[in-house]
Amino acid sequence: MNDAAVSSSSPTPYVLELTVKSWTELLDASVPTCLGQALHEDVVEYLLEAVAGAHRHAAIKLNLVLPAVEVPHAEAIAGVIRAHFDACRADEQRHLRHILRDGRFALVISLAFLVFVNALGQSIRATFTGRFAEGVASGLEIFGWVAMWKPAEFLLYDWIPVRRRRNLLARLAGMEISCRPANP
Repeated sequence: MNDAAVSSSSPTPYVLELTVKSWTELLDASVPTCLGQALHEDVVEYLLEAVAGAHRHAAIKLNLVLPAVEVPHAEAIAGVIRAHFDACRADEQRHLRHILRDGRFALVISLAFLVFVNALGQSIRATFTGRFAEGVASGLEIFGWVAMWKPAEFLLYDWIPVRRRRNLLARLAGMEISCRPANP
C-alpha cells in the first residue's frame, strides 16, 4: 500500500471553533493559581462532547477566535489548554488503574468468600437432612454468588466510561490549536 492511498482514506479533520472576549473566559477562576491554570468545566465538557461525536481517527483542530491583542500569546494559550487536557488524561489513567486494582482485590475476596460459603453449604448438606438444611445451604451458595456482583461490575463495566473519557482527553491534549483575531 502506498502513502497516497493511506492519506486519501483518512477522515477530514474535525474542527471546533470557540469565540471568546478574552482567553481568560476559558479558565476556571475558582482554581488557585498555585495549582496551575485549569479550564472551566463547562468548556471541558463542551469540547469532550464535541470530540465524542467526531470520527475516532479524525484529527481534532480547535480554532480560538480571540481579541487581536491576545493573538500574539497563541502559543502560551495553546500550551495551557494542552497541559490541562494532559493532566486530566493522567488523572483518568490513574482512576482507571484504581478501578482495575480495586476490582482485582474485590475479586480475590469474593472468590474466597464463595469458596467458603460453598464449602459451608456442602458441610450443612452432609451433616443435616431436610428442607430447612437444604434451604440454608442453597441460600449460602446464592449469597456467595451475589458477593461476586461488585467485582464483576468493576472488571466488566466500570472501567469502560473511564477509558472512553481518558481517550477523549488524550485526543484533546494532542489537538492542533490555532488562534485568530475576532473581526472588529
